[in-house]
Amino acid sequence: MPAHNSSDQSWRALFDLLLEEAVAETGAERGTLQLMDDPTRSLRIVARRGFELPFLEFFAAVRESDDCACGRTLREGGRIIVPDITRSEIFKGTPSGDVLRTANVCAVQSTPLLDRHGRQIGVVSTHWTSVWQPSDDALSRLDAFCFRAAREIAAL
Repeated sequence: MPAHNSSDQSWRALFDLLLEEAVAETGAERGTLQLMDDPTRSLRIVARRGFELPFLEFFAAVRESDDCACGRTLREGGRIIVPDITRSEIFKGTPSGDVLRTANVCAVQSTPLLDRHGRQIGVVSTHWTSVWQPSDDALSRLDAFCFRAAREIAAL
């Protein structure tokens, strides 16, 4: 990811717009857009919708070893879908599961943002307050969005 000042208003506006589109494409109530911080190999939130400070602080820096959907996406390189966090091994008995339940999140999906060389530059996650199972159409729209968003971010 190119170096940038994430406090710059033009960057923030782009990141917010991209996240709004991802939330709309999936029909979610909430979401986060995280970009890779190369020096620390962690994901950092650059845009968020619908979350309060405890959630944002907990997920401020996510590494591939962390037990959460975005951490698993970073580790495995593919989309992670959790239709019901209460039934997921990812969140069973974990602090991240507790944080999600406290934030009233029932379902989450995390999809990697890949540059044109296939390198992960970020993750977009969308969250629901009820159990959610994606349709093939929703996943196709999300894939098209992630492809375009990654190109826009990589071009910055």
